[in-house]
Amino acid sequence: MLDRPLSDPPGTRFVYNTGCSHLLSAILQRSVGMNTEAFAKSKLFTPLGIKDWYWQTDPQGISTGGFGLWLRPRDTAKLGYLYLNAGKWNHRQIVPAEWVADSIRKHVKAGAPWLSDGYGYHWWVDDQGYYMALGFGGQFIVVIPDRNLIMVTTSCLSPYDFFIPETLLKDFILPASAASAPLPQNPEAVAELNECILELAGQEGTVVPSLPPTALRISGKTYMRCDDAKTGSSGPPGWKTASLVFTQGKESAFFIEDGASIEIGLDGRYRASVPYSGIKNPSFPQSALDMGRGHWKGDNEFIIEHFLFGDAGRFTDTFSFQGDTLIWQQETPTYGYSWTIRGLMKQ
Repeated sequence: MLDRPLSDPPGTRFVYNTGCSHLLSAILQRSVGMNTEAFAKSKLFTPLGIKDWYWQTDPQGISTGGFGLWLRPRDTAKLGYLYLNAGKWNHRQIVPAEWVADSIRKHVKAGAPWLSDGYGYHWWVDDQGYYMALGFGGQFIVVIPDRNLIMVTTSCLSPYDFFIPETLLKDFILPASAASAPLPQNPEAVAELNECILELAGQEGTVVPSLPPTALRISGKTYMRCDDAKTGSSGPPGWKTASLVFTQGKESAFFIEDGASIEIGLDGRYRASVPYSGIKNPSFPQSALDMGRGHWKGDNEFIIEHFLFGDAGRFTDTFSFQGDTLIWQQETPTYGYSWTIRGLMKQ
């Protein structure tokens, strides 16, 4: 990181850079004699009652400084509340008030086209009086001191939709919080809200259509990845084998990749699986739930929609079957990439 060439004289132009944040984590680890996660647990998480998190590390054991920390929404709200109260929690000073004040001050003009223009110490500072911590996929902590208000969002937004939480703040939440007195009773609006919540929570299933002949032909068959100039595979390394398992009349199927099994709802409802139980995957906790559902499009194309519960990424996998050949395409707008790989049925 330190060996990277400079594009501009230091201090003259701001460019968002995750590598700089990771460098800070390395500096902190060297300074305090423990990695950033352990330091945060001792000095921040434990005093705030944060008990459940997951934090990635790099190959050198340094906690990732610019990404890779999973927290529950209630716990991210605690971080916002801590700053709203100048670093105090339950009348105890957790973070020095002077540091809080300095970190939310506009140190540099960020010049972001659709974000707040100022930048402090990892806080985006808006001229309208609020400041924000922003995470991948639309994880927001917004602190609005003059309203005694914090806003937390968890999202799976693509880079093109990243502005949505701040738009909701400006267009709805701030106008709605303008009154100093309690709002009058509005039973009609409460009933409408409750109806929306029930509709979202219900996730009504649909009738499972009959499986096409291809589903039963390829069910349980193992496909071996084939990478060479003839196949045109462009996918990431790591994938070796895959198979799909269908049973006529069942409401779910199974997708198995290198031993990790994901249950796929065929009735429009997501099924929860623990695909990484017993399988080492440093990208995610072993207890991570994968939520999956799928459907056949025509006779030879199966589409899976899935996501890791609590993660920002959403994935759409399309499996096309042509004789003994599998063409597997994956797209994810959150990460902004897609790839295609091919496999051959194992004889």
